[in-house]
Amino acid sequence: MSEASAPNQPAVRIHQTHDASGTPAPAEFLEYLPPAPLLIKRGSAAMSFLAPMNPSRTDREFAYFYSDPARGSGWLELEGFSHTDSKRVQENVWMEEIERAVGKQPRRNADSHVPHALAPRYNNPWMFVALGAMPFALGAWILPRLGEQPATAVLAGVIVGVLMLLGGALAFINLRKRVPWWHRARRYAREHGAMHPDLEVWS
Repeated sequence: MSEASAPNQPAVRIHQTHDASGTPAPAEFLEYLPPAPLLIKRGSAAMSFLAPMNPSRTDREFAYFYSDPARGSGWLELEGFSHTDSKRVQENVWMEEIERAVGKQPRRNADSHVPHALAPRYNNPWMFVALGAMPFALGAWILPRLGEQPATAVLAGVIVGVLMLLGGALAFINLRKRVPWWHRARRYAREHGAMHPDLEVWS
């Protein structure tokens, strides 16, 4: 997008040092970002532009190195973002670094404006394992106790019990890959001196 876009529109100022061939080619570009999709937070939506550039943190807040085979390399900084959105970009860039080191995060969800209690970000997968175990255990408890109940109660109990068993089993299956990834990511973050908020045990 051009420099003529609204001055308060979120943008990324790119300070190129080398072009895509690796030749020194100092240049500066200002890339305005499109509006975030409905319900998706701007700080997370910005990563659709930043992620292909392989950003990594610098010693300055909200400024990042980049190395993009299509664009070249150098550093970039955010402009026109709120502090909250800038912080989430910082967190997302750090997660990109972690994923480049330990592998892509299984079933990563985009940030949304839905309240955190209704749509929690993935964090400690063992909490989700526990939540999956509860309906599984309840279903296993219900099914053996249906023998002396009326037929309609037996049918309802079988349906509820089977659904709980299936729901719990699916929770375990979906989290099977996330548990080892989460431990690798936490270990990498600790070793590099900055725990990511999404990897905190009680976040």
